[in-house]
Amino acid sequence: VTTDGLSWAANGLGLSISGHFHYHKGGFIPISDSGSIDVNVNGVNFNAGVSLGADSTGRPKIISNGCSCNIGHVDVKFHGGAAFIYNLFKGKVADMLKSQLNGQLCVMIKKAIDTDAENSLAKLKVTVDIDKVFSLDYRFLGRPAFNPGHFLETYHKGEVYWASSTTDAPFEPAGIPQINSTGNMFYIWVSDYVFNTLSYQAQNHGMLSYVLTGKDLPAKDRSFLNTSCVGEPCIGQIIAAIGHKFPNDQVVL
Repeated sequence: VTTDGLSWAANGLGLSISGHFHYHKGGFIPISDSGSIDVNVNGVNFNAGVSLGADSTGRPKIISNGCSCNIGHVDVKFHGGAAFIYNLFKGKVADMLKSQLNGQLCVMIKKAIDTDAENSLAKLKVTVDIDKVFSLDYRFLGRPAFNPGHFLETYHKGEVYWASSTTDAPFEPAGIPQINSTGNMFYIWVSDYVFNTLSYQAQNHGMLSYVLTGKDLPAKDRSFLNTSCVGEPCIGQIIAAIGHKFPNDQVVL
């Protein structure tokens, strides 16, 4: 972790490649040959900077930020055919490959970050459906904050919406407290704003309202909601004002 983002580095990498070659040249005296070639690359070092941010949709965004590389040693050896001749020039072939690899390594690293990694992040979801009724929005509110050598922090929206609407709740979340400990690998803070917005949307769309009638009670208890009764207790007897004002009826809650 650096002040600008992340650092991707490798030292002392090695690579071995084996292949076959074949060539043919026509003409008055045709020339052709075939064989195999072994290429060993050692002492590969690179250091690439990686910046993290957020795009306009709140998805994480990644971009390369500088690259340096070095190829320590390249060894080439031919086999088969006129290999004894080709091996006389293997040093020049190795130098040519080393020069090309030095020029292409950072290009490949940049593509891995700016294209491959960025395309993968572009597909990352920043909302999730909850039982097809609600939607939890956890998009990035800004670029991650970095503490060099220690940790990175990301800040997310954390609001629950009604699935068919993205109207914000009419209240603001409280601030997340400052993290003073770095002894563990991972910390997550979730404020009651997530649950408050869930409750707000449920209430606002009638999910917390319920009408209770006598039909919703067991048969032996249905008379409890009557406003008039004899023998069996009922709400009209317990709350006399209801029984007097609405006799011979039934209460709906």
